[in-house]
Amino acid sequence: MIHCCHCGAEIPQRANICPVCTALVPQLGLALASTAELPVSPPLSLPSSPYYGVGGWLALFILGLIVFRPLFFIFQIGQYVLLLREATKVSAHPYSFFAWAIATRLLHFALIIYGFIAGILLLRIRPHAVYHAKRALLYGLALAVAEYFVGLNGVGLMSADGYRLDAIGHFLTAGIQYLFRAGFYFTVWYLYLIHSERVRVTYSS
Repeated sequence: MIHCCHCGAEIPQRANICPVCTALVPQLGLALASTAELPVSPPLSLPSSPYYGVGGWLALFILGLIVFRPLFFIFQIGQYVLLLREATKVSAHPYSFFAWAIATRLLHFALIIYGFIAGILLLRIRPHAVYHAKRALLYGLALAVAEYFVGLNGVGLMSADGYRLDAIGHFLTAGIQYLFRAGFYFTVWYLYLIHSERVRVTYSS
């Protein structure tokens, strides 16, 4: 039983007008039919591939970008300050050497921030996340190569005469090890981002 919207009287079922005030009764069936004809969007579904989502080696790579590398950078600051203090004592141009060292640390800090952002984008499966991750790897390798050759030239020019050969030899040994680690890290993860089925499925859209 429904009621008239004008006078409030009860209206029998299937009636077209109100028996009291003769007002027209809305046709509920037509309203329901018109509503049923509206297009309904299909429910969103995630890809059915078992490789979709953050997991496996991808999770390890992201963890390295947003946790391990920032922590390692912070841990290195104390060691770097001690090394810088000793190096300036035997440098013929301590202020230039100090400025170069600070500049490289600032570049490393900017790279850590960029890598952290790329890791967050990967974790949240955002567009262009893989692009930024690849760029972070490329910038890291480029910085390592530039730091090595500029540093080698700087050590040769700024070291005192009595310490120049020892400083160059030490820098060559440590620098080659540093370049090897940077190249290995870049090669492994860059190839992973290119060939990984999980990366392709997760970030294909």
